[in-house]
Order: sequence, then structure tokens, then C-alpha cells
Amino acid sequence: TGEKDIPKEVLKQLDENLEFLSPSRYIPVITILLASGWRISDVLNLRYDKCLEKINNESYYLVGDIVKTGVKEHRVPIQSSVAEVIKEKQRGC
Repeated sequence: TGEKDIPKEVLKQLDENLEFLSPSRYIPVITILLASGWRISDVLNLRYDKCLEKINNESYYLVGDIVKTGVKEHRVPIQSSVAEVIKEKQRGC
């Protein structure tokens, strides 16, 4: 792991205590961070209106740019529960 990586213990604590985060507006950010493995800066720069893709009407992918490596429209598979968090954010909830 690099010197700027979030320690695994901290990620585990976040995952186990997600529902207790306050204010709750941070929950989608942490959910996407945990699901994608992306840098926090890349998660924070996601465009919620363009970051979710469904392929073959069944599999969801998170789509975004990875700034440090210059990768545009990088796709990673995500669980449907993470896709639901993004859809809620898209609806403005």
C-alpha cells in the first residue's frame, strides 16, 4: 500500500459503521469509495448524472475519470446495492 492509502482497519470500520455517519450526505461518497477502490479525489469528482452504466440490462458499472493516471471513463463493476445509492443521489434524495 502507498503512503496515502486509507488503512484497511479504517476502511473496515467505515464499512461496519456506515449507517452512523453524520451528516448522512457522506454515506454515498463512502459507499462508492469502498465499492470502487478509487481515490477519494476521483470519487468526489464523479458526475452523478453520468457515473452509472447498466450493461445487458443486468450488470452495473461505475464510470468516471481517474485523474492521476489520465484514464477517461474508467469502468468498474459494482453491486446493485451501490447502484441504488447512486440512483438515489441522481434523484436528488
